[in-house]
Amino acid sequence: MPAQYIPVRSSDLSTAVFSDRPNAAGIQFRSDLAYPQVRYNAVVYNLLVVAADDHAKLNVVDQTKTIRLNSQNYTVTSGDIIGFQAKPAAAAAGTTTTYGGQISPRYADGVTGAALYGLQVEPSLQGATAAALTGDVVGLDVRLSATGTGHTVAGITAGIQFMNLLKSSTFTGGVYPINVLTHGDTQAWTAFAKIAADGNLAKYSGSHY
Repeated sequence: MPAQYIPVRSSDLSTAVFSDRPNAAGIQFRSDLAYPQVRYNAVVYNLLVVAADDHAKLNVVDQTKTIRLNSQNYTVTSGDIIGFQAKPAAAAAGTTTTYGGQISPRYADGVTGAALYGLQVEPSLQGATAAALTGDVVGLDVRLSATGTGHTVAGITAGIQFMNLLKSSTFTGGVYPINVLTHGDTQAWTAFAKIAADGNLAKYSGSHY
């Protein structure tokens, strides 16, 4: 059975099967595959490969390009604008550890490069026209929440946690949990940190502040 295409762009959009048209474009659905494909300029690309015993994989063909999610201008004037959400919910008792997401960029064995960043977060006020915000500008908002009382957490509960898994190597600039850079433009830092009120921070007790 020949591949069936739904034409997206073609010289003859009424033709359902145009495998003989190398410059045509379309989406291909085959009964022997568990995922759709897109054909463009005689090249067939897998849109989303999901095998029954494997993870979903989404990769770019041109490795100079990125996967962009909702990188667009929004014109709504009320409510929240959210680029993407991931809310996995453990719904059965067990010994699992639940992660909202994992990011682990890396350099392969023996590969040299410039720098390595796990995640870059950069809220930006764009343009020369002054923006007027009634709220805050926050680079990373970590919220610990519970919808009820009586929970038991045997370990530590913390907003941010640092763990050093580095092996002995040469780190010329040092290794630190936090590195505060000099301001990169005309606005200087006000302080290192702000605590809303003295009562919001527990007093020194034992080895804890």
